[in-house]
Amino acid sequence: MADIAGPRQRRPAAASAADGSTKSKSTTSSSSSSNVCFSLGSVLKAVGGAIFMVPALSYLIMDGESFTFGYHPAWARWDYWQKPTIRVFTDEQLSLHDGRDPSLPLLLAINGSVFDVSSNPTTYGPGGGYSVFTGADAARGFVTGCFKEDRTWDLRGVEGMFLELDDELDLFESGHWSELVARFGGGDERKRELRARAEKRRVEAWERVVGTISHWDGFFRNHERYRYVGEVKHRDISGEPVRSICANALKKRPPKKTE
Repeated sequence: MADIAGPRQRRPAAASAADGSTKSKSTTSSSSSSNVCFSLGSVLKAVGGAIFMVPALSYLIMDGESFTFGYHPAWARWDYWQKPTIRVFTDEQLSLHDGRDPSLPLLLAINGSVFDVSSNPTTYGPGGGYSVFTGADAARGFVTGCFKEDRTWDLRGVEGMFLELDDELDLFESGHWSELVARFGGGDERKRELRARAEKRRVEAWERVVGTISHWDGFFRNHERYRYVGEVKHRDISGEPVRSICANALKKRPPKKTE
């Protein structure tokens, strides 16, 4: 009987060892959780401190003028969150917004898109360096740089300023075939070749016009101080003669590419 009782009495000891192991694991797990919480808390405190310190530092450095070191994102403007009221203007209505009437906002347009530039009257108001653009759609002027001569939306033929300098193609497009033949030779095959080259040259030039318009549209559309406010509906000018390219724009024609 003594031999049977001995092993039975040793079981609680095994259980006690198991309890000790469980307590040890529990203590370790609790310690790990505490470390994780401590680390997360430290990170949150650091981030919170940075969020507070950066604006405060900017305010001191910028002499109280900005909490963001002069950066003014579009989403920080009150009007960014307002649903814009899109208005359709006629050319006559748009012309009233050139600054002569101080009660009206300063507006300019680029290829049909109208922007409010009232926040910068020294530049776009009367007497400003770019006041010529206000109250009109001067898309052509934005492309050519001839502000007064090209205060119009008429872009027909403006790609000519981007045509590569090529005497042969210039003669072909201007219809001076006899002079072209005398200088470069002729023939039907020659005409087909020149026609293909001329079309390619003009397509590439027009792409540069589109790129220039897109650049200026994006400038005003994404500017922190200006707002898109509508569209302008232009009168039909399809029956009017195509404008000549201003002298300063012609000087910008790129040289012929070397093959």
